[in-house]
Amino acid sequence: MMFRFAYPMLLVLLTGVVGYLVFEFFKKPVAITHSMTSRLAELADKGSGIWQRLPLILRTVCLILLVLTAARPQFYNVSREIRSPGVDIVMCIDTSGSMFHYAWPAVVEKMTQVLDTYPKVKGMQVMNDMGQYMYSQYVGKWIPDTPGRRKAVIARLRSWNAFSNSSPVEGITRAIRTFATPDHRISIYVFGDEFTGSSVDEVVRTVDGLNTSGRDGERKVRIHAIGFPTVFSAPGAGEQTGVRFATLMRILCRRNNGTFVGLNSTSP
Repeated sequence: MMFRFAYPMLLVLLTGVVGYLVFEFFKKPVAITHSMTSRLAELADKGSGIWQRLPLILRTVCLILLVLTAARPQFYNVSREIRSPGVDIVMCIDTSGSMFHYAWPAVVEKMTQVLDTYPKVKGMQVMNDMGQYMYSQYVGKWIPDTPGRRKAVIARLRSWNAFSNSSPVEGITRAIRTFATPDHRISIYVFGDEFTGSSVDEVVRTVDGLNTSGRDGERKVRIHAIGFPTVFSAPGAGEQTGVRFATLMRILCRRNNGTFVGLNSTSP
């Protein structure tokens, strides 16, 4: 976990805050005329010391906080390059209207990040949550991993809006049945926002039956998932299907040696 500012250039404004503090601290006080010396002494006693500087200190602190807030401090995870020449990956992407209209730029960005995490794979495949392939000429077989093909996949993804029922089950099960073998392990990455199926437990049992363990005790397919919080962006959308998606994918990822990441924003 690392820390950074989204707009670090705004931190230059802190020099102005420091200048303001120095100016106010060292400027000469305004002269006061008063006919009663006793009244002057009383005012001096009440306004001396730290209490006299308190308004200036509070103003300065407020200015610093405003600058830091404008610079948008944020935590982020550092990507770690994985060099595994024998890995094949399948992208299973929810292409429903809620994803396409409220989270698609973020989907494209996360897809790019996943591909960058694997600089070289034996093969890759892209299908939607219904199990529909992005490229019909590669149905049931791997897309060759080349720099040009990666660029073509990302370009196609930007406008890919195939029919979807907002449930990743069909895509996951089709990927396992088609590409996983006892001696050939793959990784599935699920991108989604909702689960509209009838039963989480039924899906878990189905995947358990398909993704069995090998002689070494390891399952042949790793399942990872990224959850997009579109239910908080779409007008009139209920939260139940989004919560059920997160619940399902947390269970599947844990049982299938993967990782679930729930995003807190649909922005890239």
